[in-house]
Amino acid sequence: MAPMDEPVGYKSPPVRTRFQPGQSGNPGGRPKAKAGFYDDVAEIFSRPLIGQIAGKPVTITMTKAMFRSLCRKAINGDRAAMKNVVGLILTLTPLPGAPDDDERREFELKKKMSRMLKIDIDDIDLSPPKLTREQRVRQRVQAKEREKKIAAYREKLARDDAAAKAAKVRS
Repeated sequence: MAPMDEPVGYKSPPVRTRFQPGQSGNPGGRPKAKAGFYDDVAEIFSRPLIGQIAGKPVTITMTKAMFRSLCRKAINGDRAAMKNVVGLILTLTPLPGAPDDDERREFELKKKMSRMLKIDIDDIDLSPPKLTREQRVRQRVQAKEREKKIAAYREKLARDDAAAKAAKVRS
């Protein structure tokens, strides 16, 4: 068949516009992502600084230098610095042996249930039950309905805001 006689249409582009064997459909490749704010902050805080600790030159990151400076202020009696240091430590490092929030909540719930039902706490199983296919489908449908209601509510709020702005402009 000659190239002119080939059918052209859906899933059958003209021969002259088809990719040649070995030719990429995207020769330039995907464009590089632009660095965002958080990338810039991370890059700035991870830069090395040359300083002195006990009279000896050392290289540490800007984050470590800032934390050391904050600790030094706290040691010298700055109450705001003390509060910040303790807050950072409690936020970034969990206490050894302390249960995480989910474990603590689960234990508290089991304790309440065992008192209410008058059964041993170890007999309570809080793992989610296995759902049937129909239950999963029903959950998905309900989730979609909730999303539609939320979208409608947001549209109503936007219309009300626009009406309020228009009324404000008129007055």
